[in-house]
Amino acid sequence: LGGEGQFIMGSIATCWVATTWGIEGPGATLLCLLFGAVAGGLWGAIPGILKITRGLNEMIVSIMLNYVATLFMGLLYTSVLREGNVPQTAAVPDATQLQRIFPDLRVTWGVVIALAVAAVVQYFLFSTSKGFQLRAVGLNMTAAEFNGFSVKKYILYSFIVSGALAGLGGSVELLGTQYRLISGYAVGYGFDGVAMALIAQLNPVATVVVAYFFAVLRTGANTMQAGTGVPTSVIGIIQALVIVFAVAGTALVKLPHIRQWLSNHLEKKGEVK
Repeated sequence: LGGEGQFIMGSIATCWVATTWGIEGPGATLLCLLFGAVAGGLWGAIPGILKITRGLNEMIVSIMLNYVATLFMGLLYTSVLREGNVPQTAAVPDATQLQRIFPDLRVTWGVVIALAVAAVVQYFLFSTSKGFQLRAVGLNMTAAEFNGFSVKKYILYSFIVSGALAGLGGSVELLGTQYRLISGYAVGYGFDGVAMALIAQLNPVATVVVAYFFAVLRTGANTMQAGTGVPTSVIGIIQALVIVFAVAGTALVKLPHIRQWLSNHLEKKGEVK
């Protein structure tokens, strides 16, 4: 739930480096991406530290930090980093922006970064011992602690890494699409990410597929409204229905009697074969 604030902090760090350091080119792009990930990781560490040291609810802390990040961004583009009379920051230099993979398409190298990150997270979570231990801590902290896992360490690391990934996403968005901080930047991104992760059953690769589905809906909404007059709010309704049915379907399948029925049904099919 704190992904939006971490996303914004990554964008802020990227904008600061790109527009005030006076450096341009591929080296500056990599530096911006690094600073974005670090800023997001540090912002994500705050609720993690408060959880393991003071026992505070990470959801409440994360949501409050989203507002802090949004207001801090507003301070920057309206005063500290403001460009001229318009409430916005200076644009990222052309040489520092993420370039398009194909000149005729709007697809930048940010897509490649996102796919690479998803593949790395997928491999770590499901193909390494540390990933197994992290999933075990998430599923049952008490059982993990009795089995000798360092629960607090894994909790803190998960907050930092997830924050770094969100910050990297903010950096990619700023360098590849938005180019500057303005009013309304990144609104709703964090909760969209939560919805996509829920629909994808917390699987990194599946989340990429769901994110593409949401992107198609969002992009097609504007064209649909211009071409047919159908309001874009219809897309929001469709997305809400997808989330409701996905979560409800998952909850239904996990009911004991539903599981038993599915098991018996599969056994009968096996006997028939």
